[in-house]
Amino acid sequence: MPRSFEQLIARCHILHVEPNFDYSKTIGGMLMRNGAASVVHAKSCSKVNRQNLNRKTDIVLLDYDKDFKAAEALVRKIRRVETGADPFVAIFATQTTASEQAVRKEKSAGFDGILLKPFSLDVFFAHVENVANSERRFVVSEAYIGPDRREKNRTDSHSKVYPAPNRLKLKMTGDIVATDVTKWRKFWLKKLAGPEYVDV
Repeated sequence: MPRSFEQLIARCHILHVEPNFDYSKTIGGMLMRNGAASVVHAKSCSKVNRQNLNRKTDIVLLDYDKDFKAAEALVRKIRRVETGADPFVAIFATQTTASEQAVRKEKSAGFDGILLKPFSLDVFFAHVENVANSERRFVVSEAYIGPDRREKNRTDSHSKVYPAPNRLKLKMTGDIVATDVTKWRKFWLKKLAGPEYVDV
């Protein structure tokens, strides 16, 4: 039986990378009061490790203001199965401004979306719900590995696009067990091992 979105949030484990302790505490408190299963904080990308980013992580919020290069590098590591996390996990950049150049860089790194600080929980939940209700498809190319953002009606016979597990959708329709992430990681490693790289 499908769960409601509120029940989904209650099952979500969130990693929040944010250098501003007060802001991090505020967001974490709001998320916990609104039912999140857990919120783990890290001050910077360099503090992220397998203890706070692992197979249980459902959503990642990454500060893009202080050290955007480290944020981009961390997203790429996740997408390339170089961490203990689900490579298809939902990842959002959080930042105070969004220049056209920054948005291009975030998209090329493999983020799912951008949240402008200070963001409301309604805005955050809308982003999460959008991912949960979407068809998860991932692209592998020479320059990019991450969510497929192309228009649904666009076809390109040269693109390597794969259906990907949507853990947020699965949490609304059934349980995720420990072996699922292991299985997904193995599946994705095989796709990355020798793909026919093309530009997309």
